[in-house]
Amino acid sequence: MSILATSMIHWSASDIPLFGLLAVLLILSGCFSSTETALFGLTHSQRLTLRRRRSIASRAVDALLSDQRMLLITILFGNMLVNVLYFVVSSVLLIRAESSIWIQAVLGIAFLLIIVAGGEVIPKVLANANRVGFIRVLAPPLL
Repeated sequence: MSILATSMIHWSASDIPLFGLLAVLLILSGCFSSTETALFGLTHSQRLTLRRRRSIASRAVDALLSDQRMLLITILFGNMLVNVLYFVVSSVLLIRAESSIWIQAVLGIAFLLIIVAGGEVIPKVLANANRVGFIRVLAPPLL
């Protein structure tokens, strides 16, 4: 029983906003990742379809892709900044967890897998499957 009692995780109510911040950072990371995939994966015919609609998204795509190097730098820098902040906040939560080293190691791996899957892999797969849909939502805020 004492092993179980010492291996529990103890966070306080003041840590709740940090978990909320992690969720926001995860969403932002997913937005950057999916935007990169959707924008750079657009086919010529998809760009023409967007142009014919003359929407805000089509103007945003044209403006953003006019300088692809700067666009890529901006997306990668934004994603890196968000991911670093995610790891800073998750590290603070690990320090505050007041649990055994093994539980902290498992939590650290869990935080890593969450950002890789939820902030990188899943958004890229979804954006690749529906590039135009993602572009309509995510391209205009990048201007």
